[in-house]
Amino acid sequence: MTLDPPAGPRWRRAAIAVLALLATTAPSLLLSGPAGAADNGKWSIFPTTVSGEIVHRPYFAPLMTPGIAVEDSVTITNETDGPLTFQLYPADAYNSSDGGFALRTADEPRTDMGAWIQLPSDTLTVGAQSKSVVPFTIVPPADATPGDHVGGIVAQNTAADLTESGSVHTRALHGVGTRVYGTIAGPTDPSLAVTGLHISTHTGIAGLAGGPVTADVTYTVVNTGNVRIQASAARLTLDSLVGTTRERVHPIDELLPHGSVVVHETFGGVVPAIRLSALVQVHAEVAGQPVDSDASTWTLVMPWLLVVVALAVVGWFQWRRRRRRRTRHRPAPHTGSTTVDAAA
Repeated sequence: MTLDPPAGPRWRRAAIAVLALLATTAPSLLLSGPAGAADNGKWSIFPTTVSGEIVHRPYFAPLMTPGIAVEDSVTITNETDGPLTFQLYPADAYNSSDGGFALRTADEPRTDMGAWIQLPSDTLTVGAQSKSVVPFTIVPPADATPGDHVGGIVAQNTAADLTESGSVHTRALHGVGTRVYGTIAGPTDPSLAVTGLHISTHTGIAGLAGGPVTADVTYTVVNTGNVRIQASAARLTLDSLVGTTRERVHPIDELLPHGSVVVHETFGGVVPAIRLSALVQVHAEVAGQPVDSDASTWTLVMPWLLVVVALAVVGWFQWRRRRRRRTRHRPAPHTGSTTVDAAA
């Protein structure tokens, strides 16, 4: 975006200059979160290869006991031709609104795995074309609950990238994170819930006259259990009294405990046939155990213009019928004559 001072009063040009200055001091943080994204082409962070390991670990997956420390190490590589200095920090994981895996930023509170991971230092400098191994410890508290606890370790470059667009300058901090899927032994409770199911319709003039309308369906799938759920799918069925049944399947890669994903589906060409219903069914399997949930709702979809015209026509015919009935039963006028004799 470019801010060019237009011709005009000095105060207006001064205000624009102040806004441009503020933009240069408002950095943003970009954090890598998708699965397997532990390398951004400049530096990477991943579990350290252990002796005798044949397949490299894509993430950490410690089995933990409350109150007992677990030790491991992470490797950070610098693939550039100059030294890089990183801010290292642990973070809690969460599902973004679209269901993606994300890690909290350095200034956000740590309440779960992010609070359990202990690093020897919060900064690290790695030389050009080299790597560094950083040991760390995970100490789950004595009251840690059974199930999955997910977080990560982030290496964030302390040197911000500068982007210029006209008079606006943007500073961006970049981080790369590796995942930590910790599990506390104990009873597991895999469960899902469908919440916030809602149907909204967009009716134009054609829809008011009985033509097709557009329907938007929104719902949220929530992991209400204490273990992460992978490879689940939500099936949405949209049904009207007149017209064909429509279906959509939304795959969900992974839901962390207490994580959720918001799903939006749009259907065109829906017949406004009084009642429109939606049914969402979610299915997954955890350790061979099926996990299912469903929810349903409905809404009125009426061709209101046709309804008003139809009611007007029916009302007119009713009025005509009552008028004819009153005319038919009205008494005939008296046509006889009366003679009055005057006294002589």
